[in-house]
Amino acid sequence: MAALTAKMRRCRPGLLAFVGKGPAARVLGCRRPPLGPAPGPAVLPPLFVLPSPSGRACGAWDPAPWQALAALLRTRPA
Repeated sequence: MAALTAKMRRCRPGLLAFVGKGPAARVLGCRRPPLGPAPGPAVLPPLFVLPSPSGRACGAWDPAPWQALAALLRTRPA
């Protein structure tokens, strides 16, 4: 978490998206993070959890969180 926090402070992104629940779970400290916007530590930018596009996760894949992220990004300045 310290390395991620340092990178976020250096790069200052407006949003951090995790592709897959596994990476999000490690950062958020929970077993099953929700898809879509997720609460996170105050030291990180707003977080978004996306389903993994890998073939192993295809049974649970859902395009809705990806579409929600796209809609959110369209409302933000470039």
